[in-house]
Amino acid sequence: MRLRKKQTPLAMTLCSSLLLLASTNSEARDLQWVLQMGVDIGGDKIVDVYFDDGSNQTINAGGLIQFGGGVLIDTLSASSVYQTQLTINWKFDSAQASNGDVSWDRYPLEVIQFYNTDLIRIGAGLSYHLSPAVSTSGFASGNDIDFDNALGLVVEVDYKFGEKGYFGGRLTSIEYQESTTGTTIDGSSIGLTLGAHF
Repeated sequence: MRLRKKQTPLAMTLCSSLLLLASTNSEARDLQWVLQMGVDIGGDKIVDVYFDDGSNQTINAGGLIQFGGGVLIDTLSASSVYQTQLTINWKFDSAQASNGDVSWDRYPLEVIQFYNTDLIRIGAGLSYHLSPAVSTSGFASGNDIDFDNALGLVVEVDYKFGEKGYFGGRLTSIEYQESTTGTTIDGSSIGLTLGAHF
């Protein structure tokens, strides 16, 4: 049995900031909810999974799917030119077979400051990944790998469509350090994101 690590003070600070901003007087800050998903590629190879039919699948540190939600808050002005987005996400990749699975999971907390125009928004901020871990079951059991929580940078450029939707690209720069050996791997990625605020 593997227990999840306790959140560090930075993680707790990010969560506290989200709650504080969410409770701020709505007349001073316009708050909207956000839902988003994305697909990322890149990073060092974490594991190769080989199947009995001769095929194989590589899981890279920067991949693959991310789902999340949070809040979008008007900051610095009442015109929505500047907005701060705070989200809690699940990022994962996996290889599945009839006799076992390998999964790569982490939970990014992100704070991104955006500048808006009529058609696009440009943002940069921090991405703090909680409990990065490779988990194995079945035929792959015994190959679990735990990494320390990691802090990275994220840049995002989105095209806005409709009144609430956005679609764009993002670049994340981050490294993971293995908890037991101290080995560092590059988890940087480039990807596409799709979301909406309401």
